[in-house]
Amino acid sequence: MLCLACQASSRRGCIEAVFTALDTAGNGFLAAGDMRPFAEQTGFTGTDEEWRLEFEALCHESGSSQGLGLEAFAKLVNDDSEDGCYCTDSELQDLLQRLHQNSISSSVSLSNAARAGIGEPLPPMQARCTATRHLYSKSRFTNFIEALADASGIDL
Repeated sequence: MLCLACQASSRRGCIEAVFTALDTAGNGFLAAGDMRPFAEQTGFTGTDEEWRLEFEALCHESGSSQGLGLEAFAKLVNDDSEDGCYCTDSELQDLLQRLHQNSISSSVSLSNAARAGIGEPLPPMQARCTATRHLYSKSRFTNFIEALADASGIDL
């Protein structure tokens, strides 16, 4: 099943939707923890320390001390050289679907835990994020849905 953002829009719209889904802080920059799910899907299997070093190198190459911005992320996923990490449209769609599934299952897990009166477990995606520890809030999820709708030309 193709995601709505990628069905009806350009590759750029799909890249923007993935970026928005990864940007857990909603600040327009991807931190190491935000990028880890992307790195793992594209073949990274190293340790937390190896990822930290790799991410620092990516930031250095992009000239940013804040993390990767949208343009740096787009450049990375469009670069088919040895320095890039080219992703096909299908790979971007798969990643977006996984991120969406993780955010939904995280919300359901937290809701079920609250109803059961037990502590809040770490959502699956958050458990993999080592640099940032942001839960998907209602406003973050709303921003994600609005970005998907906007990229696909759907009025909410």
